[in-house]
Amino acid sequence: MIRMLIPLLAGALASTSVMAAEVIGLSLPLDGRLAPVAKRMEYGAQLAVQKLVRQGRDVQLVLVDDGCDVDKAPALAQNLIDAKAEIVVGPLCFRAATAMAKEFKDKAYASPPKAIITANTRNKLLQRLREVDELSLFSLSNAPNAEAQAVVDLILPRFQGRPFAILDDGSVYGRALADDIRDLGEPAGLRAVVNSNFRPLQTTQIALLRRLRKSGVEAVFIAAAAEDVVTIANDIRTLKLDWMVATGERGQLLPYSITPDSNMSGMLMVRERGLATEEIENKLGDLASVGATAPDEQEIEDSLLWGHALVEIGAEALRRGLSDLSGQTFETIIGPMTFDAVGRASPAPFILLQWQDGAFEVVQGN
Repeated sequence: MIRMLIPLLAGALASTSVMAAEVIGLSLPLDGRLAPVAKRMEYGAQLAVQKLVRQGRDVQLVLVDDGCDVDKAPALAQNLIDAKAEIVVGPLCFRAATAMAKEFKDKAYASPPKAIITANTRNKLLQRLREVDELSLFSLSNAPNAEAQAVVDLILPRFQGRPFAILDDGSVYGRALADDIRDLGEPAGLRAVVNSNFRPLQTTQIALLRRLRKSGVEAVFIAAAAEDVVTIANDIRTLKLDWMVATGERGQLLPYSITPDSNMSGMLMVRERGLATEEIENKLGDLASVGATAPDEQEIEDSLLWGHALVEIGAEALRRGLSDLSGQTFETIIGPMTFDAVGRASPAPFILLQWQDGAFEVVQGN
């Protein structure tokens, strides 16, 4: 699937040659569980193109549906080459982006896009793929261990010297997060007295908590899905344990997982700071007045801003004639983005939140 998305601004391109247009490929999974995110990214990208055209730039957007499917890479890569895309932005699935980058490298004779910039993909392989495989891949995202670093910096010190345990659910996410917290925390003197995993989706974890109590634990960090965090927190209250409880960014789903008798009061969580601010909303203006096709919901959220920022970065990279974005800074709707030597630019830091009155509230001063 390929679609050319051209801004509907009367007369804006009247004196501009189509051959002179700067063509940006937008690769997104338009079906499946990530489709709502992709649709809002597409809309944000269209808004950015509209802005650039108003500034006198001849920018066109070519949309392809990657479906997060590596098997689509050969056909989509050829489609983007045929459309004369000079840079590709947007992939939400790192494996799909990697497969496409390999296709572009193999088709160097055909003038493929200069680079691919993924969105919110913290994959640890980015550096190796760039340095060893020489793929022109970049990422608008935090580092792979950024969540763990936030736990070490923002949560573990708040345990105030209490003996703590790190628990994980044995999943890829949970185990990796727990391992990273240990690797980062122990050199700083923040060592857990117990490291343990548990079987997820159980109705109770009281046996686990009793073992932790015997070990002197007085605080727990839980690297797991929201449902298991709720179960453990409820069991802690049932046992009348005066423990501090904390979790990672998957705690954002806690409001959808709590039970009527849950008491999450005081629970800590880290997550990326939201990108939308009043200043950004003012910059975007009235979304309904734009000629792009709006999604059903029009509130400004991170995915829309990713799409907008990626197009700004892509267009500026083309204006400067860049194929390597490392060390380069780009002004975007969400602020200046600088790509490091690994090829990553972090859009927002992690922040600390605490559960109060039925919701997570930002802890001031973090």
